[in-house]
Amino acid sequence: MFFDKQKLIDAVKQKFIQEKEKPLTVSVMGQTGVGKSSLLNALFGTNLKTDDVRPCTKEIERVIFKGKDKTELWFYDMPGIGESSQTDPKYVEEYRKHLNDSDVVLWALHADSRSVAFDLESLRKILGENKEDQAKLISKITFILTKADLLTPSPWVLAKNDDYGIFATYNKTTELLVKKATYFQEMFVLPYADKIISQTYNDTGVELDEFPLFSDKHTIFYKGLLDDQNLRVLKNRFPALAAAFDRLHDNYQVIPCSSLFRFNLSQLLLVIINRLGQNAISRFSSFVSDELANRVLMSEAKKYCNIVVFDTVQQKLLFDMNKQNF
Repeated sequence: MFFDKQKLIDAVKQKFIQEKEKPLTVSVMGQTGVGKSSLLNALFGTNLKTDDVRPCTKEIERVIFKGKDKTELWFYDMPGIGESSQTDPKYVEEYRKHLNDSDVVLWALHADSRSVAFDLESLRKILGENKEDQAKLISKITFILTKADLLTPSPWVLAKNDDYGIFATYNKTTELLVKKATYFQEMFVLPYADKIISQTYNDTGVELDEFPLFSDKHTIFYKGLLDDQNLRVLKNRFPALAAAFDRLHDNYQVIPCSSLFRFNLSQLLLVIINRLGQNAISRFSSFVSDELANRVLMSEAKKYCNIVVFDTVQQKLLFDMNKQNF
């Protein structure tokens, strides 16, 4: 199919003008129980209702968050895919409309799961059969692995800095998350690689016109999925654009994270910001702090350990994380 580069650039320029004052919109998709509401609460400091047993989000819920500069961020907490009503084609169409209207779409997958059939089928239905619609939607989606804290092949590291801490992983957990991210990318992203149009803001002043890479003064585009090998080639050829190529590459990586541990939230926020246009970046940045995204209060972090050591001979509690002083 012929790819009209100029048409895309003109459309982006027009959108840049029209949406200067438009609220930013983020939608979160995923099966019931993957922690969509918890993720939004962790990212934006909201108080969406969560429940460990029953699904809380049964209708598409729009939450409006106002920044200090009066800019608005709208995000849609979508009902968990898997509810019976989703068999209705009208429901799928409603999903598709909301995703088309969103600046960024996060598709949440449970990190401690190998089951992908239902999500793949839901993705197929929402993308539909129209190739242009498929390209537009798949280019907006970032796949994330939620609840990484439930993976326990080795302990987590909590790095303390005064009253705050940052969670990190030991080698085995890191390796497992990399393998899972690669697997989910193979299942959800690679089948649509030829339809993806990756974009990021152009802060280089350089304009290129060399398919599949091209740019205008606002945006850099890459047609297809920028993999590791092609990333190295482009960075060697155009070293001045290295940071932009890294952003294009990272756009479609699957991101493991944890709302509870606030693990990798800064990376997720960075990818969201990277995919927005220059006009949207400053507005979105007013709602979040990348520096604080991964930080958790030590007073809260010490509650997350669910292990106590009890000596049955001495009838004595030897260790309880909640009673430790830091």
